[in-house]
Amino acid sequence: MRRTLCLAALLRASEALADPTPIAFADAVHRAADTHPTVHTASTAVARSSALVVQSRALLLPTVSLSMTYTRLDDDRRLNDRIILGGDQLSGNVQVQVPLYNARSWAALHRAEDAVDLARASLVEARRAVSVAAARLWLTVSSQHRIVATSERALANAEAHRDFAR
Repeated sequence: MRRTLCLAALLRASEALADPTPIAFADAVHRAADTHPTVHTASTAVARSSALVVQSRALLLPTVSLSMTYTRLDDDRRLNDRIILGGDQLSGNVQVQVPLYNARSWAALHRAEDAVDLARASLVEARRAVSVAAARLWLTVSSQHRIVATSERALANAEAHRDFAR
């Protein structure tokens, strides 16, 4: 099973190499910078760090809690023709908490903001590294194509000289 999968992959790769489509330098660099897994991982790290900033900031915001309770009894409770407990009861509670100073949350927020800056710098570095690698690869392939073309011309010249010498 594994051999057939490897052979199928090699066949597809050889078909792709049989008819390569040329790509411009700028397109190769942009495509590599946009689709490389390292760049994708770095951009995911930026999104994660930004989410941690939002999470850290949430600890500094006021908290509002609301609760309501409705109780239905079978009938009013009476004592000497006075209602001491109604059949329908509704009670509510609203609670607001405002953190005046939370040093731990402020420190966590600053650490999270620093992490975002670091993740963005890592993303820029990853894009730069991938772009440089793609540019070097494109230049290497381009120079190899030119070397092959030069060798073919040299061979044609040598054959022409040989034919002329005969």
